[in-house]
Amino acid sequence: METQQQSSVTEPQVQRPTKAALMPIDVLFKKSFDLYKKFLWVFVILAALHIAIMVGCVIVLALPFLLLFFKQTIALVIVAFLLALAVVVSATILSLWVKVSFFVLLKEKDTPLKARQAMAKGWPLVWSYLWVSFLVGLAVGLGTLLLIIPGIIFAVWFTFSVYILVFEGQKGTQALRRSRELVKGYWWPVFGRLCLMFGIAFLVSRIPSIGFVLNMLFVTPFVLVYHYYLYEDLKNIQSSALGSQGL
Repeated sequence: METQQQSSVTEPQVQRPTKAALMPIDVLFKKSFDLYKKFLWVFVILAALHIAIMVGCVIVLALPFLLLFFKQTIALVIVAFLLALAVVVSATILSLWVKVSFFVLLKEKDTPLKARQAMAKGWPLVWSYLWVSFLVGLAVGLGTLLLIIPGIIFAVWFTFSVYILVFEGQKGTQALRRSRELVKGYWWPVFGRLCLMFGIAFLVSRIPSIGFVLNMLFVTPFVLVYHYYLYEDLKNIQSSALGSQGL
């Protein structure tokens, strides 16, 4: 009789915690657009500076070939090539400086910065940014050589490496590992959100004559904001999961 009573008592079922979902895409777009509007003109100034650096670099690179075309002396052509090399190196550093300033602007979003202020705060991060970008490019490039698919996987894993450098201070391979940790368990949702923005940028690029400029001035800054909120969402989810495990 006692055995029957014990068997009739049902054991409490332990509910497994459900995996949190990423914020809906419409909410992600709204938050991104609200912040994008707030810093629109600073974004445009930085993007315009980046375009100017690229155009100037192309013009200087063309100089040695123009001298060869007009049959100038070899000495003058050599000087032009050396000048072009110096300009390319300088332009690369300036370009990195401008790019990392975008991320600084996002980090300091609660304290609105002007373009020059963002660049002043971004300068100490230039070399770390270069190293992280090189590692991500190397991983994605080598992965792409392995039948493309590994390259896509790596690209999604390491999407947030620069955000982690700027926002969390983790450098080099640590930033890449941290980015992969955040994406773990959310690869497909992150991939889908990245593809959406890639599709928008691709469509804008197809606009005749002005597509490239529109992408550089307006779409690219929005993409950075969009990725920032995606990074914040993943970070908050991970923090909540670790907190619930601690309980």
